[in-house]
Formats: sequence, structure tokens, C-alpha cells
Amino acid sequence: MALETGRAGKTDLDWLEHLAGTAKMELQYVFQPGSGVQAAVQGRRITVNLGGAGYAFGAAVHELGHSMKAADAKAYAKFESAVLGLAQSDAALEQIARQTVADYLSPDSPARAGLLDAQGNIDAAALNEEISLRLAQELVADPEKLVRAVERDRGLMETFLDFVRGLKNRIAIRLSGSERAMLDEAERTLVNLLRGEAGSVAGEKYSFVRATDAEQIARAQELEAQGENAKTIWSETHLTRDGGGAWVQEINDHDAKPRPDGDARGEKGGRLADYLEHPELYEAVPGIADINVKLGMLPESEKGKYSSKKRMLHFAENTFKNKSMSDIMHEVQHAIQNEQKLATGGSRKLAYAALVSDAYEAVRNTPEFQSLQTKEERLHYLEEAAAKQAGAPDIETAATNGYVNLGGEKMARQTAKRWYYTKDQREKTWPDVAGNVLDKSVESQRIVETLERIGYTEDEIEAFIKNWGDKSDKQTAKGIL
Repeated sequence: MALETGRAGKTDLDWLEHLAGTAKMELQYVFQPGSGVQAAVQGRRITVNLGGAGYAFGAAVHELGHSMKAADAKAYAKFESAVLGLAQSDAALEQIARQTVADYLSPDSPARAGLLDAQGNIDAAALNEEISLRLAQELVADPEKLVRAVERDRGLMETFLDFVRGLKNRIAIRLSGSERAMLDEAERTLVNLLRGEAGSVAGEKYSFVRATDAEQIARAQELEAQGENAKTIWSETHLTRDGGGAWVQEINDHDAKPRPDGDARGEKGGRLADYLEHPELYEAVPGIADINVKLGMLPESEKGKYSSKKRMLHFAENTFKNKSMSDIMHEVQHAIQNEQKLATGGSRKLAYAALVSDAYEAVRNTPEFQSLQTKEERLHYLEEAAAKQAGAPDIETAATNGYVNLGGEKMARQTAKRWYYTKDQREKTWPDVAGNVLDKSVESQRIVETLERIGYTEDEIEAFIKNWGDKSDKQTAKGIL
């Protein structure tokens, strides 16, 4: 029934049978669209969900992971630990990990049975294996995430290169053009990293700045008025709108080079120009060369951060020595946004504040909310209402989604992601930099007022916000965001 309903072609089935036969494993088919599970491995059985997108690729990933574990359990444990560790420090991967858990633990999941131990409880090790392999697929598909995962660990680079090449060897016959290009790009990225050429994988590299060519802007506006979509406008003008509606373009970063010694000014701080050679940027955005750079300790979850209030870029101490250009340009993009008044990024705190405040405005007059007796009950109710309104399972996921979809964050991720694009890829691929815009000062004030209205005192609000996320934060409640 699964085969008939899934409408799998003979070529698909022949290839999957070949995959299982080569690995000497049993093959089982199910058809459960919408479950989020492509494939899973339990013992010597591969379960393939023909209702899932990309099930052949998913089956290959899971079979390869199983083969890696069987061949060298120690190496696989390092691989899995690194992937799961990255998910704890990367918002986008953390979201994928959460969704994977939800997909696999769903009562309707075709893989749930394979996660149960002899007593019928969820086997944490088996679940971690599924999460790590789903994340591995995501890493291979995104050069930015891949580089962030492996750039400081040569052994991990080699492990991922083996993983990518193993995928290519197992599924070369079934690869679509885009999948083949994805794996080729991942392989090229890793090879260049191993050669010490991080940050120079592809041809030319670009950041986003406010557009200045009046003729191109007029043409983009004309196309927009004619009803053309953003992708078409990009292909003709190489302009697109940011989250605030400003027209932006890319500038060439090919001469951007880190200066590990801070131009002999020491290793703790100075001007951006002391640490980054980038003549094109300094010409396009006058004054940005003089913004402050600070090097030092950061929370493990952060690679760098930009403070608009201090006009300062803060990086981990070895960022420039390690030539971590993806991290550097991500934060520099935030600095550009502030200097040119483009759509800015934010934080999970900012997204949480907006979500909870919006929820309060939506439910404050309802009998159910007004019947709540304590401030804790009211806040919990607002968090649940905010998550439901955002279509998320909980407030943490809703805040993460809100943060990821801020226009400034999307632009900064595009900068880092497109760092590795070839000229052809760049011209053909529209950069989605449009996203939500939240005003930090407005949302800071709104969350304080919301907490006051549901019964929190000024001291309680300050204590609440101080312990909200980074517990080392010493700012006052109204300045936290």
C-alpha cells in the first residue's frame, strides 16, 4: 500500500533496494506525509517514508551514518557530539533539532518504534543519532553552517569530508542537479578549509549596502510596479528590498582580509580598519572603518556581537587569527545596517518581548485571562498564547523563530552564506533579506509595561530581565534590549 500510495517510480525502488542490499540491510516502506521523517535506521532495517520529501537522500544519509558508527564507533561519537554541540549554539540548527525531536516522538512517526528500548521507553542515544543525522543533512546543504561547524577542528573537517564523499558515492546515480551541486559545493568548501583557504572557497564575495545607483533603483521600482516578484527584480537589477523597504545591493568583498595582529596595535581592540582590510566597504560606507573592535571572551553560544549603542564589534579573541570570515562578515553586516539605517537584527529577548506584549494586547480583555489570580499564571498564559499565535510548540521556539526572521538577521546570514557562492550562483540566486522589523527601544518599553500590568513590581521586572537569557547581564530592565 505504501508503494502504491507513494507512487515511487521503478528507478527509485531499484536504487533503494540496491542501497539496502549493498549495506546488507532490510528495507521497509511506509507512507506518512507530513510526519517530517524521511528515513530511519533500526538495527539492520532501513525504514523509508515515501510520503516524505527527499526520502532517497534521507535514506542514504541514515545508512551512511549507520555505516560510520559500525566502522568506527569512536569517530562516529565525535562526529555526533560535534553536530549536537553546534545545535546548542546556533539558533537555526537548534530550531531544526527541536523539530526533529517533535517529528520522531510523534505517535504517528514511522520511526518512533525504532527509538524504544526493551522497556518501551525512548532510547536517548537512538534519538540523538536521528537528530545528529538530520542536522548533518542541514550542514551539508549550507556552507555557512558547515564552516562554522568545522573550521577550528581539522579532524572534524576530515570527518565531514568523508561523510560528504560517502554520500556522493552512495547516491550519485540518484542525485538531482541541485543535490549534486550541493554536495560538490560542500566537498569544495571542506577541501579548501583543509588547505588553509578558509574564506576563499569560491570566486567573489559580497556584503549588502544601501543602493545608490539612481538608474538601477528606478528600474527596480518600475519592475515592482509592473507586479514582478523580488527574484525577477534581482535577476535584472541586482537590487532587492530589505526588511524596512530600503533598496540594497551587494558590494565586492574579494579584497577583504583579516589582520591577525590588529595592524600591530595589540590583540585586545582598536578600529575595524586595524583588523580588517576592506577598501570597497570603507569607500561604500564612510566612517565604518573607525568603529570600535573589542577582542575577548564571549558566551560559548556567541561567535561575535555588535552593539549599536557602543558602536562596537566584539569578537572572540582568536577570530581574526583563525580567519573566521563568516563570523566576521556576519557581525560587520550588522554594523553596516546601523551605519546606513537599514533593517537591523535583534535577539531572542527582543522577539520574546514583542510576542508576549502582542499576546497581552490580544487577550487582556478576555474573561479567561481576567480570571487568572497570580502574575505567574498570567505570564504563563501569555507565553502559551504567544506560542500558539506564532504557530510554535512553545515560547522558546516562537522566540527563536521570531529572532531568525528579523530582517537584519536574515541579511547577515545571507552575507555569510553567499560568501562561498560562485559568480554564477550569485547572479541566479535571489538573496532573501526581507524580514520583520522590531524597534528595540519600543519593545523594551512594551515588555516592561506588560509585566507591570499583569502585576510585577519594578524590582521583580528588573530581576526577571536580568535573569532572562544571559545571567551575567547587568543592564537595567529598560535598557536590556
